Amino acid sequence: MIKLIEKTAKYSRKKAGDSFIILAQNGLSIMDDASDKWREKYLEIIDGVGLEDLFFNITDKEDQSYRLRLIKPLFLKNKLILNVEYIPKNMHKKYFDILKKHPYKFIGYSADPDKLLDKLVIY
Repeated sequence: MIKLIEKTAKYSRKKAGDSFIILAQNGLSIMDDASDKWREKYLEIIDGVGLEDLFFNITDKEDQSYRLRLIKPLFLKNKLILNVEYIPKNMHKKYFDILKKHPYKFIGYSADPDKLLDKLVIY
């Protein structure tokens, strides 16, 4: 999979320029499944990740801890870490307070709980 991401990144950057960014959506476990060499290669290739349901609507605390552990190398390499949470408006402040206090630098977005992503939610 990392070889495919590498080929996609090279092709896209050749066509669109070096400023073309590669963001992986969810799928953090790719780093757990890769050898050290390929994990480092992956971290060189991508510009960041997009995550969903990291703080709310989580499967369980163990999964949350697992994903936070996998995010650490991204944070240490100054990669973009985007997070979307599907929460009602009355939880927006709590969500952004969590992001402000968290040691990792997330770019957060709170979307409607219906997960349709059919309108822009402005906080």
